[in-house]
Amino acid sequence: VPKPSPLKSSPVVPKPIPAPPKP
Repeated sequence: VPKPSPLKSSPVVPKPIPAPPKP
């Protein structure tokens, strides 16, 4: 039995890029 891929077992969710603070 092939071992489950770590990427499939725990998918990485891309974090949204924080917008720069507006003055």
